[in-house]
Amino acid sequence: MMNFQHYFNFNRFFKLLKFDISFNTKKYLIFIGVLIIVLFILDLILIDTGSTFRVLENNDREYFYRKRDYQSSLVITFLVTMFLVVSSAFSAFRKKESTSNYLLHPASTFEKLLVQFVIRVLLFSMVFIVVFWADFKLASFTYKLFNFKDTILIPNFALFDVFPHYIKLLDKTAIILGILSFASYLLLNAVHFKKNVMLKTIVLFGIFALSIFLLNVMLSHLFLPNEVKGFDVKVYHRYLENGLRSDQFCTYIIGIFSSLFLLPLTYFKLKEKQV
Repeated sequence: MMNFQHYFNFNRFFKLLKFDISFNTKKYLIFIGVLIIVLFILDLILIDTGSTFRVLENNDREYFYRKRDYQSSLVITFLVTMFLVVSSAFSAFRKKESTSNYLLHPASTFEKLLVQFVIRVLLFSMVFIVVFWADFKLASFTYKLFNFKDTILIPNFALFDVFPHYIKLLDKTAIILGILSFASYLLLNAVHFKKNVMLKTIVLFGIFALSIFLLNVMLSHLFLPNEVKGFDVKVYHRYLENGLRSDQFCTYIIGIFSSLFLLPLTYFKLKEKQV
């Protein structure tokens, strides 16, 4: 029978996790410090530029900041920061000397992958949400304190109030699993590429997106030659149950299940380096 201890041992995993955090403590703390400063400045800018106003009966202006703008800025900055964090995983592979030392760590391939996933996806996600929430609270207080805009209204929100209330559970689940697939794609590139990981990740994604676009153009001309011209794309959609559209459903399927392909591929790419 397969010996599970060969692939995962909790004590071995915990020691590797502890070693990574202790070895990179300074780097992680500097990153969190820079993140706090950058998000605070960004939140001030977002509050100022995102605030709209309505004219009261006495012709005064009442400024307000929409809660959905907070949620949108959180998601966008989260994805950008995740790109930077996850793309820098397995930094030891950028040099031959550090690669050899990393591969000699007494841990299985699965444990090494899991450590990076826990630190750069799970822990990062929790830290980012807390930092963004706290920074926005501080930015809101600062903005009101200096009275940049009189009587500005900024709604209250909970720590994990990430999604608008009107988004369905299916949509929330698809978004979370889509982010997991995005993180899996970044981890795969971090293992596969030795140098210029971020640049190559962007270029590869651009090539993939362009290929999908050209494929849709070709299919549109093939099946609807009289309705499209040049690089036009014609996509028909059908409504499924609960208002879900067919094209939306296909996007969800790709986003949800990509990680089931990308994570095992990342594991085998990492396994190759240890052979």
